[in-house]
Amino acid sequence: MVLWWWSVWAGTLVVDGARWILTLDAYDEECFLLRTPTTHSSRRRNPPQLVLTGDYGLIDDVSADPLLLYVTQGSDERVIYQTRGRPSDTFRLPVQLKEQYWLCIQNSSHGPEDHHLEEPEHEDGRTRRVGLAYRLEYDHNQHDNDDDDDNNNNHHRLPQEVQSHADEWRTQSGDIHDQFRNLQSHHEYLKVRESNHRALAEHNFSAVLIWTLAEAGVVLTVACAQILYLRRFLERQNSRMY
Repeated sequence: MVLWWWSVWAGTLVVDGARWILTLDAYDEECFLLRTPTTHSSRRRNPPQLVLTGDYGLIDDVSADPLLLYVTQGSDERVIYQTRGRPSDTFRLPVQLKEQYWLCIQNSSHGPEDHHLEEPEHEDGRTRRVGLAYRLEYDHNQHDNDDDDDNNNNHHRLPQEVQSHADEWRTQSGDIHDQFRNLQSHHEYLKVRESNHRALAEHNFSAVLIWTLAEAGVVLTVACAQILYLRRFLERQNSRMY
């Protein structure tokens, strides 16, 4: 079963994204169609590069060997990125304008580049839950000191040393922002994992409680039966003596 989700960005909406909790049965795949804007929303002469960033994390306590995430580009679906067998990872890759990309994650190690090979038997046939987040945004590592085209004649440049420090600070702040968003995603995955563990613990506690009550009921029943049996036995013995 393949489920396709569509995500379309208009030319004025560049920074966007989504976070999902996906349930993948064995051999299942979920794909997201991403369409990049036709033009840059920035009016700068040298607009920054658009990048596709994101992260994913395996929520269940199972092996990540059959887990595969990949990105394809264009109508020919050429693979430009893939990672497999990792319980969690982040990705960051440049994308082009007026192009479409498929972001896919699957519970099978047989990827699009393995279509000429026979698909092997699944490792364990188990369902896996995976958290996935992705964003389309400008590359904060690419700096442009030009103002809008209308103001280029009145532009005053900063000293080179000050400008280099400013670029470095912007890069570091962008990296911190990326790491913070990845941390937010993993925090969401941890909350889901904690919820699963709590549900499992409560289920086990309920099962143990039911078993304990049933065991106590059996013990009380046997004890009462033994008391009644001994009472009747003693009554019969007394009746024989007198």
